[in-house]
Amino acid sequence: METEISYEVVVGNIGTVYTGKIGGALETYETYKKQSSEGYGRAGHEDVIIVEKKLGDGFMSNYIIKEYNGYCGTETLPY
Repeated sequence: METEISYEVVVGNIGTVYTGKIGGALETYETYKKQSSEGYGRAGHEDVIIVEKKLGDGFMSNYIIKEYNGYCGTETLPY
């Protein structure tokens, strides 16, 4: 079975705002990160993350690949 990879952007107080390829995930992440840092709308001061979802051989793995902490205003890269 071939491994399928998709990416999700999740924003606190909103939920999943994007599911698809990495390019769209990075663009969406930056949009919501800006809204979070500026205190704008429902995303204001909320956390924003990109999750990589891998499905292969009947198993699913989820990895956070980028995270913005809206309260502290800091970004972390887990790897």
